[in-house]
Amino acid sequence: MYFAGFPNYLINEENTNKLDWKKAKAYWTPDLLDRLENYFPFGPKPAPNSKLVMIDKLIEQLNSLQPNIEGLKEYSYVLGKLIEFLNISKN
Repeated sequence: MYFAGFPNYLINEENTNKLDWKKAKAYWTPDLLDRLENYFPFGPKPAPNSKLVMIDKLIEQLNSLQPNIEGLKEYSYVLGKLIEFLNISKN
């Protein structure tokens, strides 16, 4: 199903990479077989958006730490600076 281009959140259990057959069976159609037949494993794949998905997830998780950035800097100055840099770079 990954090769057919279905995003994780449509076919996996929440916040895992474990296939959820109850969700996935809704996409078990002739279109799935066409997608698999036309799958080409070489070359760049289209991104879901212009930003890198992993960076977006990281920024989303780091935003939850934003209110306590000074406390985080006291714990680890380098980690605090990294979070500041990521927040600046997303704009």
